[in-house]
Amino acid sequence: MEDVVIKVKMLGDFTVEYKNEEIHLSQHFGKQLLNLLQVFLLRHGMEVTKEFLMEELWSESENPGSALKFTVFRLRNELKKLPVFASLHLIVTTKNGYKMNPEYTYDCDYDQLEAIYRKLNQQECSEAHIESVQRIMKLYRGSLYMTSSQLIWAAQQQEYYRSAFVWMISNICQYLLKEKRYIETKSIIYPATVLEPFSEELHYYYMAAMVGMKEYRGCLEYYERIDGNFYKATGSGLSSRFKSLYEFVEEDLDHRCILNIEEFHRNLEDENQNREEAFYCAYDVFRHIYELVLRGAPRDPRKFFTILFKVEASLSNEKRMDAVSQLKNIILKTLRNSDIVSKVSDSQMVVLLNCNEEDNVYLIIQRIASQFYKKCSQKHYRLHYHVDKIKNCL
Repeated sequence: MEDVVIKVKMLGDFTVEYKNEEIHLSQHFGKQLLNLLQVFLLRHGMEVTKEFLMEELWSESENPGSALKFTVFRLRNELKKLPVFASLHLIVTTKNGYKMNPEYTYDCDYDQLEAIYRKLNQQECSEAHIESVQRIMKLYRGSLYMTSSQLIWAAQQQEYYRSAFVWMISNICQYLLKEKRYIETKSIIYPATVLEPFSEELHYYYMAAMVGMKEYRGCLEYYERIDGNFYKATGSGLSSRFKSLYEFVEEDLDHRCILNIEEFHRNLEDENQNREEAFYCAYDVFRHIYELVLRGAPRDPRKFFTILFKVEASLSNEKRMDAVSQLKNIILKTLRNSDIVSKVSDSQMVVLLNCNEEDNVYLIIQRIASQFYKKCSQKHYRLHYHVDKIKNCL
């Protein structure tokens, strides 16, 4: 019997290859089938229990057992419709669930990346690690594929592979920086930042290489651009880790730019003036904004309210944090772009809201709660809130 070797790529896109024929699965399957197949392939060496699948994929279904059985039936049929898989029995039934057919070999890009990560993680960085860079970059073509309706478990897997990629590239660049091999560092880091544009670690080592090459002006411009990108995407800029690097570069510059008043005002212009979502900021920034509102409250005819949301979960801390992340996105999309939002703790979000009537505040809360429970089942999560009117408002 001929060995069956199925190549699977899930980093950046979701494809399978057999007998030199590559298939882009998103062109053939819907989200539900893709989600189910992804679980089977990510766990291809083990049994995937029915309980796990029902909890992850159909936690809100009234009849998760039937939904699972029907979807597995559909997935098997759809796989058979692909000519390259017509003669293969890919998904087998086990005592407690299902698994990918153990008679076949699955050559997966994520398994290969993890193998490199485990190997490098056990050794002190050396020249041998640098030889692995080309292989790492070839494997990691982007974050682990996810559909727009993907499960929390897959998001955790995505973060695992992303962190592994960032750690490997950062570790190698740390070694190169110690060796003062700045050009090599930049050549490795730059394509990595294209794949992971919001990894502070990667940007830090790129800037460090620029400092080593005394590219100070370019380093400052790079910092300003990346800091702005972080603000646009996350509501907060680069961390304080960059501050000392930035200050060192500024002090070492011989020539300082002097701005006229027009340039000064242009620099202060809000690049996010067309932003549709509420403004998200770090909690320290939120406190300063709150203090300014409080100081001006006696003379301001507007009414301001704070809303403190808290998420409680009967599941793991990781799932509670994922629920808080869902809450954050819902709040940002529900509120106006003049409202202020921040994260207080791993379970709490706070909102500073300008609203004419207190009743309207509760209507907004109802909309947020309604959206939240569509994403997070009331069986496992509870959303609490507390409303407070800013003191001294007229």
